[in-house]
Amino acid sequence: MAPQDVANAIFGATPDNQVRQSMLMGAQLESGMNPDSVGDSGHSYGIYQIYLPAHPDMTAAKARDIVASTLFMLPAYQQAVRRVPDGLWNLDPGLASATAAFYAERPKVMYPTQRIRSGWPIVLGVMQGARPTNNTPPPTTTGPGQASTPDTTDMPALLKVAYELFGPIVEFFASAAKLLTWFLTHMFLPKTWARVAAFLFGTVLVVSGVFVFFTGSSPVRKVTGVLP
Repeated sequence: MAPQDVANAIFGATPDNQVRQSMLMGAQLESGMNPDSVGDSGHSYGIYQIYLPAHPDMTAAKARDIVASTLFMLPAYQQAVRRVPDGLWNLDPGLASATAAFYAERPKVMYPTQRIRSGWPIVLGVMQGARPTNNTPPPTTTGPGQASTPDTTDMPALLKVAYELFGPIVEFFASAAKLLTWFLTHMFLPKTWARVAAFLFGTVLVVSGVFVFFTGSSPVRKVTGVLP
């Protein structure tokens, strides 16, 4: 079954372009868009690697069916897309799609950057109606983590000088914006605030303990003879 069949199933399930590319990215990252893929020691099936023990209403046959599995995963991807900031979609749609796939599929760790970079051109190729192969040239759209390099051959001399002078500055601010977007994306995750709260609470306990040890009537202080 060709990746184009996967795209047709996704396009038939939703008109939302961000959801479409996120589901394609998720299918690519999870299984290489292979409906016969089996993982997790025989517990995960299909293009989205649906983990059957967590979904008793899903069967291996349904998980392998690209239409049934797409409709099953659609609500999760719709919610995941809404969690990704608009700025990331504008700045790096490949990374935004992978982030949405991460939220929908919920793997233990984020997908490796190299897999995202190599998967994004395949997603674009399928969305454009081309059947992606190893010999398919990447689309002109810049992928995640890849800086586009403008062709300055036909530029007037003044524009070439301006690009050479200000190009690195623009690239620096683009990288800074990407880093800020990543920071803001992760700052609003509940687990991030839980870690911050745990750190602050632990810090208060340590400082309070040290203060009591050196200024109060601590039994440990008496035993050790510190500051009698």
